[in-house]
Amino acid sequence: MTSTPSPPESDDVRASEVPSRELRAYEAMLHHHETLVGCARSLAEALSAAASEDRPHEVGLRSFIAYFTGEVFPHAAAEERTIYRAAMVQADLAPTVEAMIREHEALRVAVEQLGQPSTGADAAMLADSIVMLFVAHVVKENELFLPRLLADSSVDLAQLLEQMHGPETPSDVQRPE
Repeated sequence: MTSTPSPPESDDVRASEVPSRELRAYEAMLHHHETLVGCARSLAEALSAAASEDRPHEVGLRSFIAYFTGEVFPHAAAEERTIYRAAMVQADLAPTVEAMIREHEALRVAVEQLGQPSTGADAAMLADSIVMLFVAHVVKENELFLPRLLADSSVDLAQLLEQMHGPETPSDVQRPE
C-alpha cells in the first residue's frame, strides 16, 4: 500500500493547531487513496494470475477497466475541480498540478489501450504499468498537495472533501494545452 504521511509538522503548522475537522478530512482523503490503490493492485494481480496460469483473462480485464472508469476516473475528475483548483492558487504548485492533470489523462489513455484486444500477458503487463503510474500519482497527491492544503489556513479541506462528493460541476482548473 502507499505510505500514509503524517500531518505536516513544520514551523508553519503543528498538528495540534490544525482544526480536528480539517485533520479528519485530510485523513479521510489519505484513507480513500489507500483504498483506491489497494483495489487497483488487487485487480491487476488477479489479471496477472489469470494470464500466468493460462486461464481466460477477459473477466479480470473487464473488472480492471470498469474499476478505473467507474471509481478512479470520477475521483480524478472530482480532485481536479476541488483540491487541484485549491492547489493552483499556490504558484509553486501550479506546474505540479498541470503535470498531475496530464497524469490523469495518461491513465485514461492507458486504460483505453487496455480495452483493445491483447493477450493475457500483454494485458497483465499494461495493467501493472497502469497501477505503477497510479501509485506514483497518489503518492504525489498525498505528499505534495494534501499536506500543503492542510497547512494553508485559507483552504477548507473539509469543505473540499464535501465538494468532491457533491454533484459534478465543470472544472475550474486550467488544463495544459
